[in-house]
Amino acid sequence: MSYHYGDHLVICDRCGFRYRRSQVKKEWTGFMVCAKCFDVKHPQLDLKVRGDKVGVKDPRPDASSELTATSAYSSWEGPTV
Repeated sequence: MSYHYGDHLVICDRCGFRYRRSQVKKEWTGFMVCAKCFDVKHPQLDLKVRGDKVGVKDPRPDASSELTATSAYSSWEGPTV
């Protein structure tokens, strides 16, 4: 391996071995890594989340399913001693 101007020694951010600058690549994480340590960015990391297009105007909870503190505990007598 011959020396090229600007081809200095760098250390792989993942494995810690020394390589020439021409032998390392910048990864999507920003690390400078050798060819053995290079990981391609997984496509699922670029998914775009789709939200609801239409929202409910003036949403209110169903009155029949609502429990209040008095109705939930009115029949409970407590522990018998």
